[in-house]
Amino acid sequence: MGVATAAADNDDDDGDDFAAFVVRTFLYQYALAADATEAAAFRVDRSSGGGRGGPGRLRVLAHLSGDDQGAGGDDERRREAIRAFEAIVAPCLEGKPGAIEVGPAWEPRDPGPAPGAGPQYCLVVPFPRHEPARLVFCLITRAPRPAAARAVLHELLGR
Repeated sequence: MGVATAAADNDDDDGDDFAAFVVRTFLYQYALAADATEAAAFRVDRSSGGGRGGPGRLRVLAHLSGDDQGAGGDDERRREAIRAFEAIVAPCLEGKPGAIEVGPAWEPRDPGPAPGAGPQYCLVVPFPRHEPARLVFCLITRAPRPAAARAVLHELLGR
């Protein structure tokens, strides 16, 4: 598992440390299960997106990355990753999980150790399923083909 550290980017100063701990813990467990190299959890704030039926605003609850150096990591890289996750997750906010291809297969000429043979996928896990999401997990992983990525997603969903 490539996820090394966690940092909570919770904009709300509501003092709900236990809820943040639970979200980070579940996100970390999902990242382990998916062999994710990066993961993020978002709360969906529908009050700013036209009510329950609107798209809502995503609020970062946690971000895990294997690229972090210590607890802080690179702030600009973190912001870029969060923006990418926000764009990827939009189609899944109505409660439908997704396995979305986001990167090419690793090539032998690429620097660093081979992270996996297949393309990168973002596994999007909305909570609750089958209705407008209030919480969304996003996990970056590799799979040899789309069906294999969907199989990992189904395992995360308990199917």
